[in-house]
Amino acid sequence: MNIVINNPEEINKIVGLIHDEWFEKDDVKFNASLASLEIKLKRENQADKRIIKRILFMKKLSVPIVESILRISNVDHYQIEDTANIGRYDFNEIKYDVMGKIVSITSGFPLIINAKVKKFEVSLDDTGKVIEEKTFWSI
Repeated sequence: MNIVINNPEEINKIVGLIHDEWFEKDDVKFNASLASLEIKLKRENQADKRIIKRILFMKKLSVPIVESILRISNVDHYQIEDTANIGRYDFNEIKYDVMGKIVSITSGFPLIINAKVKKFEVSLDDTGKVIEEKTFWSI
């Protein structure tokens, strides 16, 4: 799955896919040649969820955990405010300040990533790499 958002009003398309997913602060990288800020994350690929076993009304499900890249394009500069210093964070919100041209990513922990951009463009790209499989029982 690859999603590119050029309209800030559509950012929830990406937020809905990555909310509460986890990333490592060390996986936040600035790609100078592309002028983009890239955050590698692990994401549940619900589209490829499958049933692996059934017992009466219960079913055992398997969901692949895939590597994805959240990319903010057209970045002039960025700043990370990290007061928790725990290394691993979850995605909470992505907002865009139209006047300041700043894309802000917040975590449920005290972490804010601000990227000053020339033009708004945020994308989510799956790398195709399955990191692991999550299995669980459900009704």
